[in-house]
Amino acid sequence: MRTLSLVLAVLSLLLLLPALLPLVGWLNWLVLPLALLAAGLGVLAGEERAFRLGFW
Repeated sequence: MRTLSLVLAVLSLLLLLPALLPLVGWLNWLVLPLALLAAGLGVLAGEERAFRLGFW
């Protein structure tokens, strides 16, 4: 699941670059949910030790 999150994050980053151009701003409506999905999967796939009190 961590790999899927990374792939979705890279894909959303690659789609974000052309979405910054004028007249292609509609692409942001695709990029935003994709990036949020990637972030959510990244949180779900996070390591268990990161949630301990000491963070080490």
